[in-house]
Amino acid sequence: MTIYILISLIIIGVFIYYVFFKPNTFKFKKVIPFLIVFVVLTFLDIRFRINNYQFYEKGFQSVVVECENYRKEESNYILNNDMTLYSVGNESDIRIGDLIIKTSKTNEYKVYRKNEFNIYRFVHRYQYVP
Repeated sequence: MTIYILISLIIIGVFIYYVFFKPNTFKFKKVIPFLIVFVVLTFLDIRFRINNYQFYEKGFQSVVVECENYRKEESNYILNNDMTLYSVGNESDIRIGDLIIKTSKTNEYKVYRKNEFNIYRFVHRYQYVP
């Protein structure tokens, strides 16, 4: 159980407690920020889980079209099949234009890069850890 689900259950429990058991003390304006945080965290968690499931189930060949670096050791690679590859750690040597090949039902993927003759050559094998 992720921490987001635990927090959301606590928020829902507090909401139910104040609405049904203490209706005169309930202030809806105080709950709105918590509801907004809950909705945003739930949306992000669901999006992350869907991406992880799709990545595991599908086999694909895709080219990296965009790289988003959030910190020195964390990057998101946008692939041309609308999937996102999350990479944590500075060992990743993936660049824009690299070819990602993955077989279905595994978390392992291979990275290929074009050489000076426009032929893709194997660079490294990675294990995707959600």
